Amino acid sequence: MLGALACALASSGLVFDSSLGPNFRFDFTGVRGPLNNLGGISLTEIRLYDAQGVLLPPEAIHKVENEGGGHFPQEVPASLVDGRLDTKWLDLEFITGETTASSLSITLVAGAPEPKSYDFVTAMVQIKRDPTVWSFSRLTPCNDWYPLASVEVLSPPLARRVPYATVTGGRFAIPELPLTDEELIACTPPSAPPLPPQPPPPPSPPPPSP
Repeated sequence: MLGALACALASSGLVFDSSLGPNFRFDFTGVRGPLNNLGGISLTEIRLYDAQGVLLPPEAIHKVENEGGGHFPQEVPASLVDGRLDTKWLDLEFITGETTASSLSITLVAGAPEPKSYDFVTAMVQIKRDPTVWSFSRLTPCNDWYPLASVEVLSPPLARRVPYATVTGGRFAIPELPLTDEELIACTPPSAPPLPPQPPPPPSPPPPSP
């Protein structure tokens, strides 16, 4: 029984791929505001750190996706992990009509260090677009997003291009995926059965008589 896998069904279009590193997702549902008629949610960087507190380099990231998001060509999700403070991500679809959510998924490359904490860096302008409420999930081999944490930071840094850790007292921890070995095995698609042995080729016919 996979009772512990009471997860939200993966809706980002991602499919678990054992040839890549882990997949994480941020579901943002609140910003500092007030947004009025100017929607959007924005960050300059999302930084991932390993167990020793070392920042994962841009090369450790396979891709970043913002499904359903709307952004200008220079403010794409990849800007969140480029290691630069002069770029940013902006999703203009956040709080447009009835839309009050934005989802970001990050996939690591194979062999990348396992991230144990993360931090956000505020965008260069528009403090009203600073994220304040989000959930954090990880993709399981069953293609489910397992919720690991819900976070609320009602007063992000007022300063621009600075980490949230300057006001939260530290980075945000990434909990372990609380699944047993049996659950992970049950989630993992079975390998294809080996092909049956092929019969030997028939013997060659004898040469014709002279």
